[in-house]
Amino acid sequence: MIQRASHRENFAHDMERDRSFRSILCPMNIPDFDDEAATWDDDPRKVQRAADIARRILSLCPCSSGDRVLDFGAGTGLLGTHFVEAGAEVTFVDPSAGMRAQLEAKLRARSAEGWRSLDLEDPQIAVPGGYDLIVSLMALHHVPDPGATIAQLSQWLAPGGSLALCDLEPEDGSFHDPGTTGVHHGFSPEQLRKWCEAAGLSGFRCETVHAVEHDQDDGGVRRYPLFLVVAKG
Repeated sequence: MIQRASHRENFAHDMERDRSFRSILCPMNIPDFDDEAATWDDDPRKVQRAADIARRILSLCPCSSGDRVLDFGAGTGLLGTHFVEAGAEVTFVDPSAGMRAQLEAKLRARSAEGWRSLDLEDPQIAVPGGYDLIVSLMALHHVPDPGATIAQLSQWLAPGGSLALCDLEPEDGSFHDPGTTGVHHGFSPEQLRKWCEAAGLSGFRCETVHAVEHDQDDGGVRRYPLFLVVAKG
């Protein structure tokens, strides 16, 4: 179902080039996500956060039945499953086998249709005609080169398709546990606009859409704002 007829006649993709982008797109701490996969959905705040952000994306980028959506850094599918429910054909992409296993079990248990789950090395990520919508939640700060990642994602969009990225606004490095490596400490709207424009995207908009709450040792709660960027191919 995902591979429907192209609506961009001159679309072409180089499979070897796409595979080479694994070094740009792939997080450096995959084993950590494999270890956490089985209990990832146990936190109700994560589940609600994904639902709230999916609702906001759908309000800005409505999906029609059969639209093709790519969920980049999908994890257990907390974000992307809302687009399956909206009738889209969703490709979930994540480098963690443990996360993909949880996602696949969840969707099979729901008898969901119109989805597929792929590793970053899979040449079938790119589809003729491109994706109508590419979404991502809390993945960008894990990739080695965020600007190159946005550029690659833009290459997978259909003409007029939308890119919707949600991640951390700039923070002081306390979001992750001490000693965590291979992460970025959030992104400013100015930097995100620069990357989107360099990738040939237009209609850039950025808003604060949510805040992650972390319990503190003193009994307090610290809030880390999340941005939602939407731009068009």
